[in-house]
Amino acid sequence: GEPDEGRRGVADHDVGPFEREQSPHRQEVEQTKVGDACGDSGLAEDAVKFLGAANTTEAVRMALKAAIAEARAKIPLEERIRELQDRVAAMGPRDPDYDHRAYMREIWGEDD
Repeated sequence: GEPDEGRRGVADHDVGPFEREQSPHRQEVEQTKVGDACGDSGLAEDAVKFLGAANTTEAVRMALKAAIAEARAKIPLEERIRELQDRVAAMGPRDPDYDHRAYMREIWGEDD
């Protein structure tokens, strides 16, 4: 294949032995799909611009992370703690005879 010089717009998930160069037309089509799916053809471009993202995929990722963080922040602290406590309780009772230091020595083949 060609050397990596001159490659433009290759998304992170495309990098690898089968990477392909992304044409300007493909970028335009992808942006249109994102815009059309959102009901606003300029939404993807605005997200790239205002979020400082490298491409529309990264802009969408950044926007989703921000939206999820905002939604989580609205959940009261007591409810978030209760969810964690429930997850810990589901793990079952703690083994009173478990010695983590001894376990680590055993798996690393170390003697006392």
